[in-house]
Amino acid sequence: MESRSETDSEEVHKSVNADSVTLRVRILGLIVTGFVTLVAVFFVATTFYLSNTAAAISRKVVAGLSPEMVLVSPIPPSSTGLDYGVSSNSLTTSDVSALSQPGAIPGTVAMAPATISQGTFSFGARSVSGEVIGTTQSYAYCTQFQLSVGRFIESQDLAASAPVVVLGSTIEEQLFGSVNPIGQSITMSGTQFKVIGVLKSRGFYGSDNLDDRVIIPQTTMWSRVVPGRGQLESQIVFRTVNAAVVEQVASEVDTTLLQLHQLSNPFQANFSIVTQSQLVTSQLAGALTLEHMFFGMSGFALVLSSFYVYFRVSRGRLFLGGIDSESNSDAALLVHVIMASAIASLLGAAIAIAGASQILSLSASMVTTVGGFSFEDFLISVALGIAFSVVGLLPMVRSHS
Repeated sequence: MESRSETDSEEVHKSVNADSVTLRVRILGLIVTGFVTLVAVFFVATTFYLSNTAAAISRKVVAGLSPEMVLVSPIPPSSTGLDYGVSSNSLTTSDVSALSQPGAIPGTVAMAPATISQGTFSFGARSVSGEVIGTTQSYAYCTQFQLSVGRFIESQDLAASAPVVVLGSTIEEQLFGSVNPIGQSITMSGTQFKVIGVLKSRGFYGSDNLDDRVIIPQTTMWSRVVPGRGQLESQIVFRTVNAAVVEQVASEVDTTLLQLHQLSNPFQANFSIVTQSQLVTSQLAGALTLEHMFFGMSGFALVLSSFYVYFRVSRGRLFLGGIDSESNSDAALLVHVIMASAIASLLGAAIAIAGASQILSLSASMVTTVGGFSFEDFLISVALGIAFSVVGLLPMVRSHS
């Protein structure tokens, strides 16, 4: 009698353990299904971001260059003509002097040289780092930067090598918060600089935050910030009469610089010239390449999610159990899959929205991150994740058809 009771007890214990293992396997199945769906929806949402980026670039929404700008850099072009390498330090004040002569470059209305470095700026207990641009009074006009408050650099600031500074909006916010910065002083390279203006927000150019910079007189840059560097130019920016003559101006600048640098072979140029149309062409190609790549990955991941649910359902390993009625069991399985995929899809879309631009900044040489997400993009991403997971329930539908 006791032996039979012990045997029954052991069988019950084994049954409980088996049920426990089965439950864990089924829960794990739902978790893995959710993770696959999360990854798929992340790729889907990121593809939407890239699609929006490509659309923005095709509309010539490029923060770094306006249609009337020609940008010269002392960096030899790569085989693509746009992917820069190491600076040749080829642009000098002699080049600026020659290019600024009246009639030297027909079709231009202004020119501004710039010397660029990195710096750390302090105000009270706050300290931030960013880009320092030493330039002339024409820079704002050439680049079409606008002031939100205060004034820009003027000729007298250059003549006096004045320690004055115009802040980008990000730097201004980080250093001053709600405090009015005009008339305040910040410390940079051991020198006190008086804040005379703040630029309006301009956004990103690739991974480069155009608001994360300060602008000072070029003479001040040479004498106080980079005194041992010499009077080298990091950029020369031209503004043309209109967008129609940009390519002509770029060609004239190229010819003039080749002569000044005594180079007969244009393929040996120790400088690069970029216009917005060139940048748009390059950036659009990069955005479309990434979009197609992410589209393929998202499609593969969605199909994988469906096949994984199909595989688990076919082997009865995706239902948590506990319901006797077959119809209720089917309904519960559908609810479990929808809930798991919905949660995973929401997380995947949220991660994409939060991190897509940061992830794509790694490809900043290919793409200017000017995209975004719409509410429709979000809903479609989540709906696709749920739909592809539910498609994996086909074995259950077929078994009762």
